[in-house]
Amino acid sequence: MKRIAFLAALLVSLLCVFPASSGPVKVDYYLPLEYGDSRMVFQGNNGDTSHNDKWNRYAFDFSPMPVGTPVVAAASGVVTFVKEDTAGPTGKWEDNNIVAIRHADGNVSVYLHIKQNGAVVEKDQKVLRGDLIAYSGSTGLSHGPHLHFGLRAGHHVTGQSAPCKFADVKGDGVPKTGDTVTSKNFPLRDMKVHKQVEKAAALYRLCVDLECLEATGKELKELGKIKIKKQLTILKEVIKKRDDILAEYEKAAEDALEAMKKADADDDMKTAVRLARLGEKDYAQSKKAAEIKKLHAELKKKDGYKEASAALKDELGYRTKLSKAIKSEIKADAKKKKSSKVSYKSVIKNYEKALGAAPKGTASEKLKKHIEELKARD
Repeated sequence: MKRIAFLAALLVSLLCVFPASSGPVKVDYYLPLEYGDSRMVFQGNNGDTSHNDKWNRYAFDFSPMPVGTPVVAAASGVVTFVKEDTAGPTGKWEDNNIVAIRHADGNVSVYLHIKQNGAVVEKDQKVLRGDLIAYSGSTGLSHGPHLHFGLRAGHHVTGQSAPCKFADVKGDGVPKTGDTVTSKNFPLRDMKVHKQVEKAAALYRLCVDLECLEATGKELKELGKIKIKKQLTILKEVIKKRDDILAEYEKAAEDALEAMKKADADDDMKTAVRLARLGEKDYAQSKKAAEIKKLHAELKKKDGYKEASAALKDELGYRTKLSKAIKSEIKADAKKKKSSKVSYKSVIKNYEKALGAAPKGTASEKLKKHIEELKARD
């Protein structure tokens, strides 16, 4: 009964990862290297050198592969076997350290010669394409640090070698011996975060260029909430990009606050009030937001505040229109990724309204240039 219960539970687990299909399931395999990593194919398939039997005919060796190089899942699946106890090369295939992953098409991908205790996944663990699964080594039947990768039909030991094409390899998808390949295997698990950071970065740069940071407040707030394991180089780069944006934003807020204080100390009410009112909008998500708000409150108690504030009416109206235009552009960009039929006419119209309301001394020249760029894009 326990065996039946176990098999039933396993079947349910597999169905969760591999839903029932009316026909053969197609799986796109990517190089088992972290995104951006380039390696030489020391042995291609079709019986090269030691890959001359039915177990390894379609396998690949990637080298040089220094011990400790990240190895990632070539496709999503369930880990079916992990062995990581061999310390180094022994000349015996049974000593190969290995991670095996079953995929939706029934094939099992095998990653051989990983270093001792180099697996970061466990048996029955679900993984997504691009997930870090192990670190390379030179164990078992190995003559030097490298990664042996291949597909087996049905089982990592008894299954025969199955043909494999890589979606990130040009041509027919099958690299040949001597080829240098570069992985485009971006981790699926973190794709959403990557797109979020890229979108926020583009919006932030646009807002900086047009001098209207208030339009990026929501995105900056969400950036600060991102949590991600920085195991792979590309993920470290994503988080660094996020951190650089937030650091630049905080520095700008700090500079604005200091400029406010200086203007206040110099009794330059016009400048102090302008910086305060714009600063409350631009830096609402910064750590200096409370200080800016407090200083603004103090300025309101001083003589000349009402006059200085009233003089900002036109600029504040312009900023409202500009912020609206920027947000409409971001929405159009998102739609453009889904349909080439999307037009920027309404976005351009919003920008032209903002331009028409721009007081002298604003970033109207940059705005004019941006409008022309949008017209060329449309």
